[in-house]
Amino acid sequence: MRTLVLSGGGMFGAWQAGVWSALAGRYTPELVIGVSAGALNAYTIERGLEPVEIAGLWLSATWAESVRWQVPR
Repeated sequence: MRTLVLSGGGMFGAWQAGVWSALAGRYTPELVIGVSAGALNAYTIERGLEPVEIAGLWLSATWAESVRWQVPR
């Protein structure tokens, strides 16, 4: 089974979006799994967003701020 596994790590999500832009036309995963920022990317990939749309989300201040780490209260 071809699986794409995306790690967490805040702004690593932006890096993953760039990597996905390069892979998208060459690799079709059967399963996409992600944690934290990777889960956000996994969701957008599974929903069928184009790589340029995913990268655009990471360039949006609102989207990028949503993955800022905070201590729970």
